[in-house]
Amino acid sequence: MLKKLVGAALSAFLIVGLAACKKDATGPGDTVELVGRVLSSGQPVAGLNVYLSWGASQVTQTDGAGTYQFSGLTAGNYIITPSRQGWGFNPSNYSVGSATTIDLNFQVQQPVFGSTVDEIAANFSLINQSGQLVSLYDYFGKVILLDFSADWCQPCQTEATQLQSLYSELKDKGFVVITLLGVGKPAVWAQTYSLTFPIVDDTALGQWGIYGEGNIPLNIVLDRNGTIRYKVSGYSAADVKDAIKKYL
Repeated sequence: MLKKLVGAALSAFLIVGLAACKKDATGPGDTVELVGRVLSSGQPVAGLNVYLSWGASQVTQTDGAGTYQFSGLTAGNYIITPSRQGWGFNPSNYSVGSATTIDLNFQVQQPVFGSTVDEIAANFSLINQSGQLVSLYDYFGKVILLDFSADWCQPCQTEATQLQSLYSELKDKGFVVITLLGVGKPAVWAQTYSLTFPIVDDTALGQWGIYGEGNIPLNIVLDRNGTIRYKVSGYSAADVKDAIKKYL
């Protein structure tokens, strides 16, 4: 009888443990299951968007117990990102390797806003090429490339010729570009390079004063919770694209 009770307790422990862990992939034919919970002050958070990216692009929502699950995945590298406007999470995401067992639970915390990698970008509103007010958080939940440029900057011109193609390729997956133009007119910039994503007027340098460092173009990639994941001065098309696709 004692043996049966111990066996039952051990089975229950294993089931609970697996609910918060990634199953190791031990071979090419194995599938991977990513499961965890989102808690706030110890209470489950239901109806929260949780995104899977890098190895696959999926989104799910937490259930009444705060649990999310991604199943039937092949072995590979994945990133899991919870997302709700104005919220922070600890950790802010999980980067999961194919042969790693890791606790996948998230705790809600106060968001940390700032201008450096791993901080959340605060909302801003600027006028676009059509004379309309555009806010960063109009695009919350998307992967966002903030591109700081000026019309006199030759590398910015080179980048502009390529960004429309990148946007067209990835927009249906939840990607947007926002060019913040520090010198020049957004309407002229958009027309010159046939750009259909937002070009906003930062000639007052308000946002450059917050984010600016090094030279332009300055490229900043935000994940689906608005967290800064990549911030590099200068333009490397391959590096920027890799950073974007990592969070799509």
